[in-house]
Amino acid sequence: MRKTSIQAPAPDEPIIIVGGGLAGLSAALEALSRNAKVIIIDGEKNLGGNSAKASSGVSAAETSTQKAMGIEDSRSSFFKDTLSAGDHENNEVLVNILVDQSADAIEFLKELGVKLDDVNLCGGHSTPRTHW
Repeated sequence: MRKTSIQAPAPDEPIIIVGGGLAGLSAALEALSRNAKVIIIDGEKNLGGNSAKASSGVSAAETSTQKAMGIEDSRSSFFKDTLSAGDHENNEVLVNILVDQSADAIEFLKELGVKLDDVNLCGGHSTPRTHW
């Protein structure tokens, strides 16, 4: 296997982000908050990626919105629901990362001004956790 070396860009060089979905746009916002120059490359005419198709919202467990609405949820329950919805073919390490970082992701989006002040029970979940 060939080794690749990575070096940070010089301060005047832009950071190139491939993909304009939720992850790519979040990365761009983080870089911009640190005064970096950013170029986003996406294969589609409009930004949003698959995230734009997630019309039901963003799922997360143990969020401030759930707590404010009196919804009891747990990361363990979210983990089990996600494995079940994936017929237990999911990569458990990645599911664990999703679950463990989900509440922080919701807070990050809310801090950016995204309105996620309602929570619904959607398919594959045993408790309301889909924020929209």
